Amino acid sequence: MEGKQNTTTAKCTRKRKPTPDNENLRCGKRIRTTTARFDPSKDGCAPDNDYSPPVVNSSILLPVRVTREKWNCAFGNAVNLLTYINHFNTGLKREMLHLGSQKYGCSLKDIHVLIKRCGYDIMVLPSISCYTELQSFVTELQLPMLVSLELDFSSVTYRHVIGISPYKSSETSQVEYHIIDGAHPEMRAIYFNQENIDWCCGQGISFTKIRHGFVFVPGMKRVHEMLQDKTGFNYVPGTAVCLTTSRRKGNRGEKKGIKIVTDTTYERMSTMNVYNKEKSEYAKIWNQLMEKFKKQTK
Repeated sequence: MEGKQNTTTAKCTRKRKPTPDNENLRCGKRIRTTTARFDPSKDGCAPDNDYSPPVVNSSILLPVRVTREKWNCAFGNAVNLLTYINHFNTGLKREMLHLGSQKYGCSLKDIHVLIKRCGYDIMVLPSISCYTELQSFVTELQLPMLVSLELDFSSVTYRHVIGISPYKSSETSQVEYHIIDGAHPEMRAIYFNQENIDWCCGQGISFTKIRHGFVFVPGMKRVHEMLQDKTGFNYVPGTAVCLTTSRRKGNRGEKKGIKIVTDTTYERMSTMNVYNKEKSEYAKIWNQLMEKFKKQTK
């Protein structure tokens, strides 16, 4: 969470169990991080709840536990979301780990700059102030996003960063929407709905506002980088596929179906890909959402 306070710095007193040691980010394993406690003006820690919502059964185990002690929700849930969509690799992984190792941690805006620099197209969300507005951006764009939820405790304001990811079910072929928050004790994704967004805000608090957030999608150069990586790009069951696509033209110039820009060994992943439109179509949807938002906030 991010925090701003007029008098003294608020302290979290409730203790949680320490995070288990981790070797790597493979499915089912976690990584060890050295994120230090830092000034609460940065995006930071986890909600405090006695109740935890049911998880998505198909979800992988998220790699980074988010806690109040570590004050690490921006870095932790960015890594969790990138892992969930199979993008935590190559140069982006190295840069993220370097950012997370900094003495005073990192904010969501730092991560925003890093992801853009690594070859992603970014759409910055407006100051959404109700769940239905957020729901429109999530379900109509159907793209991954990181958002900073504002938590108002009267004398102090915190921010808690979570990820939201589309996910195409292999059983129903329908697109679902999952919240990625390593603060959940079971360390798995939960379903995107108003009750669960409120849970991410903490006990007794309801969602009221997003202070910062952005939607991101890989550019073609970034997709090629991932698919041509020597370690291989492997689809892990329980994760989402979000790879930019292009329309290939046949010999006579006619447009054929959308395909992932890679050789045939990866064609099977196209059925699970949530990125199913051309860039111009996403831009059109974004502009429509922004126009609607502006009218509602007048």
